[in-house]
Amino acid sequence: MIYLYAIPKALERFRNAKLSGQVTYRDHTVRITADSVNDQFVQNFGVLIRWLAHDTPPRRTLSPQECRFCDISNADCPERMNINPQAAEGNTEDF
Repeated sequence: MIYLYAIPKALERFRNAKLSGQVTYRDHTVRITADSVNDQFVQNFGVLIRWLAHDTPPRRTLSPQECRFCDISNADCPERMNINPQAAEGNTEDF
């Protein structure tokens, strides 16, 4: 939907075009219609862009679930929470 929004803004030849698209997953395809890029989408997209461009860094959400997706190393983030693979499997001293 971002492409459907941005292409007419960026490229003159698509300025008045009604674009549609699709997202293809391994097991299915989702069609994206031109009317999907509505006022609500533009408002939500604007909030996201302003949030990403803001001078204040985002609030840290420290948890093993969040930290496992982060590319920042332990050297650069001493608060990083790592998951012990054995603990994640549910192993204890008893079994």
